Amino acid sequence: EQHLRRFKLRSKVNIADRSAELAVLSSAGSDSGVEESSAVRAGFVDPRLALLGRRAVVPRDQLSALAAQGTEAVPSALYNLTLALLGVPNGHAHTPSGESLPLESNLDLLHGVAFDKGCYLGQELTARTHFRGVVRKRLVPVVREDIAARARESPTHETADAFSHLPDAEARIARALPRSDEGDLLLGDPTLVDEADASLTDSSGKSAGKLRCFDELSGVGMALCRLDALGASPLRTESGRSFIPVRPSWWPTEIGASGNS
Repeated sequence: EQHLRRFKLRSKVNIADRSAELAVLSSAGSDSGVEESSAVRAGFVDPRLALLGRRAVVPRDQLSALAAQGTEAVPSALYNLTLALLGVPNGHAHTPSGESLPLESNLDLLHGVAFDKGCYLGQELTARTHFRGVVRKRLVPVVREDIAARARESPTHETADAFSHLPDAEARIARALPRSDEGDLLLGDPTLVDEADASLTDSSGKSAGKLRCFDELSGVGMALCRLDALGASPLRTESGRSFIPVRPSWWPTEIGASGNS
């Protein structure tokens, strides 16, 4: 709230924290019927990326009513995993304050930057980088090397309902993720990687990027990588861990296909 007030300036806008009263829901993967409920205060397609489904603002005291209508609640870790598979940043673990640039964080691809408006902190650098077309690094999903190998072969698991809306490339990775003995996805929370083991190098030993966060259970994380390092070759940390950077399939064709921005 305090951060938003800094940008209010002279606008006739009242800012208040309503998180104790209202909840933001995300629905994807099936027709949940969330927006047809009278409990929904506002519903809309996720403005960042249509693949993320729909979002809705709902009074917290109506959440039980939604459940009674057949809307199935899933762990927030599953939503975070979907974001990671698609390469969509969400929060400090993906975009640490003071270390993240808008274009490298894919905000230009997620309708988060308006190049015909101003002014905002860092506008000149962001606009100059965009119009010169020199974005050499971007935030991308990374998966353990063994998961990538299973995804290239024939994943044996069926696609979970929560991933049924994903493009084929991301769905194949989802089917290759580790499961419990009962067949359930192993879900954790993406955590910031220790600075000492965050640097990624390619097969020649050249710096390729930096691992931002990683979920040890699912084997999926996000890293800031050179675009020319994307491909089938593994990137390694100093401790010897291997990861495959994945080009999100929803990116425009001119980005990352051959090291271009």
